[in-house]
Amino acid sequence: MNAPAFILALSEHDESGKAILGLAIVLCLVALALSLVLPTFVLWLRAAATDVPVRLRQIIALRLRGVPPGLMVDLLFNAMRSGLKFTLEDLAVHYLAVGT
Repeated sequence: MNAPAFILALSEHDESGKAILGLAIVLCLVALALSLVLPTFVLWLRAAATDVPVRLRQIIALRLRGVPPGLMVDLLFNAMRSGLKFTLEDLAVHYLAVGT
């Protein structure tokens, strides 16, 4: 018994639809991963370009603690330029203690 032509066409179209859906899901996951990683990497590059001693894992740890890493890197750069000896951890602890 032969299936009608429109059912065969539908099943062929369904396979390409699944492939397109799978590709769309993969692209969304890649875009999400880049949106999470790229700002951290750009901040690390900015710190490296200004000779601020910051590791990539420190920036990630700041994000996880809820400390704005961009602000901390800028503050550390200004402190180093002024001749003050602070670390990123010192500034993060001070920020988390609300300035006390």
